[in-house]
Amino acid sequence: LRGSGHLQMDSKPRLKLKTTAKNHTPLCPRDCDLSHHDLVGALFMDGRCVSAKIHRLGELPTALKERIETAKKEGWDQDSEIPDPLEEMRNPLLLLSCAFGKTGIVEGLLRNNFYPRAVNKHGETALHFLAMYLNKAAAIIGGKLTLHKDREDTFERLLHILTDHHPKMLAARDNFGRTALHVSAENILKRSRIDKRKNVSFHQFCLRSMIIRLLELEDEAIFTRAEITEVVKTAEISNDDSILHILAQDSPAGFEVLKFVQDVLFPGKAMPREKNKKNETVLSLAWETDPRN
Repeated sequence: LRGSGHLQMDSKPRLKLKTTAKNHTPLCPRDCDLSHHDLVGALFMDGRCVSAKIHRLGELPTALKERIETAKKEGWDQDSEIPDPLEEMRNPLLLLSCAFGKTGIVEGLLRNNFYPRAVNKHGETALHFLAMYLNKAAAIIGGKLTLHKDREDTFERLLHILTDHHPKMLAARDNFGRTALHVSAENILKRSRIDKRKNVSFHQFCLRSMIIRLLELEDEAIFTRAEITEVVKTAEISNDDSILHILAQDSPAGFEVLKFVQDVLFPGKAMPREKNKKNETVLSLAWETDPRN
């Protein structure tokens, strides 16, 4: 009991994570001693972020299915955030499953009527989380977090699963005006500046994959070329930067993807001339970044 409010702690035992690792999840601090929500425990029962086990199409692991049903009976909405004690884990289950590369679970959730357009309090979608966190996906082995080696294949599979269920997710903007393409472009810029070329290639792959997927959806008459161009030109709120402005700030990694965008979307044409809040165009930024290249 606390004070006169008669608030009693839940005496129901929490599902423990099946791992000896100091980190329960990639988002946990070292030596995390929190008792995570049962749904988080079930998501990581196999001790792996990117699970090699492929569940039967449309089925969920038994433990996770049971925890979902229990949580729903206790008043949890399946598309709302998980009430976990760690703030970083307080997101919809679909978003967390994408962040940690749980391909079979994502497919199972969507086939069991989880809402593909679910967002967190920041307006971020499952695709935002895929671009944002999959690079941190890891296996918890012997108390250590080991980067997953097949992240590119996992990203590609999840990108197609998500856009099969909600193609327009590629154009969805969060509360800051960012699409998932912005997330990958910003990751390229950040990784290139922090640790030079390390991990940059993965984020280049993600951005290229999303643009290629947009072109595939154009062939399926879901996006028009004008709509695709608009996605690429979308400006985030803080600086009015499109992904093109962001890529133009880094050489060579950003320039490499910028050249790819030029070739597939604007062949033989000039880059879009929209200006950001600093009155900079893509070309003026690129010239300032590296005039030789």
